Amino acid sequence: SLGFGASEVDQFVVIFGRLLPLGFVGMPLIGYLLDNSTPLVVFLLVNAAGVLNSSLLLVPHSRPALLGAMCCVAVGRQFVYSTFFSELQRLASPRTYGTLAGLANLCVAATGLLLSPLSSLSTSTLAPWGEYAFAPANLLM
Repeated sequence: SLGFGASEVDQFVVIFGRLLPLGFVGMPLIGYLLDNSTPLVVFLLVNAAGVLNSSLLLVPHSRPALLGAMCCVAVGRQFVYSTFFSELQRLASPRTYGTLAGLANLCVAATGLLLSPLSSLSTSTLAPWGEYAFAPANLLM
């Protein structure tokens, strides 16, 4: 719950649902960098978005931090997918691109299956940790 009450959590769920589709706002930047920069610069930006997201989630009882983390998820998700498929296209042969893209999506789906057990772990076994109960799951992901 990150230190928020049930009604606030419900509000954040609605806000997150509205923010997630807006991840496209970062696409011009990542597209420009993918076309005009080195992979290192792009990877640094993608990882910085992830680190910022995780860091903001470690700030308890902070509405601005949580909203910032939500924005990082929305934009960062698009950054990751764009960068991954751009690099895959650059590095894989046309014969193996489809197989590798399919395997990558399978891995993403398999990782998604972990979210429910990790959420349960955070709200049961790790509940005594208070607002930091989600931290081990956050680090794992």
